[in-house]
Formats: sequence, structure tokens, C-alpha cells
Amino acid sequence: MKAKTDMVISSSMPVFVGIGISSSATTGDMEKALEFLEKWNIAVFSTLEGKESNSLILLALQRLAVPLVTFSSEELETMTCFLKNPSDIVFQHKGCHGVAEAAALAASGKGGILLVEKTKIGGLTIAVAG
Repeated sequence: MKAKTDMVISSSMPVFVGIGISSSATTGDMEKALEFLEKWNIAVFSTLEGKESNSLILLALQRLAVPLVTFSSEELETMTCFLKNPSDIVFQHKGCHGVAEAAALAASGKGGILLVEKTKIGGLTIAVAG
């Protein structure tokens, strides 16, 4: 799987993962996502609020031993001007123009930059910021 990035990412640099989950996402999708992410020092997993009890999120949190930060659609929408791949379709369904990229950027805090654009893995979308 090829990440959409032009940057070299140090394995010791803390990064912030944003994840979007569709209803079609499977355990196999999450296993592939975790394999994709294993080379980084993940500080936080982040997503849209309401996904805290999703079994795939819980699997990732247990495996990675990292905290989860959630954001409202309004908070994620404030990140729209920084997104590489804003989506009107996501806006129609979720009230924000992106979940994975926006959550990663919001979790990384002021001055955070998108290191890996949203990357589809089955029913999951992941992005990485630092």
C-alpha cells in the first residue's frame, strides 16, 4: 500500500492518526491499517465523535496502547482549509468536509501539518499529521 506523501517521516517523531470508518469496514481492514501504521510513533488516534465504542477503534487502541481523541463535526469543519482532499459527499453525510485528515490535523494541534494524505484501506480512511 502506498501512502500519499512526499515527506520523509522519522520513526521516532510522534504522529497523530485520523481515521474515518464506514459501516463496511472490517477487522481485516483494521489489521491492514495497523500494519501500515506500525512504523510510526503514534501519539494519538482521532476520529469523529460518536465512534468511541466502535469495535474497530477499540481494537486499534488496545493494539497500539494510545489514547483516542474525538472531535465534533463542527470542530473538524474548521480544518477544511488545510485538507488535501475535502469531500462534499462527506460533508453531506457527516457535516464536515473530511474526517481522517481533519481529525489528524486537529489532534496534532496548532502548527500541525499533514504528513500522509487520506489513504483508503477497505472501509477505513486514515491520515497522519505531525
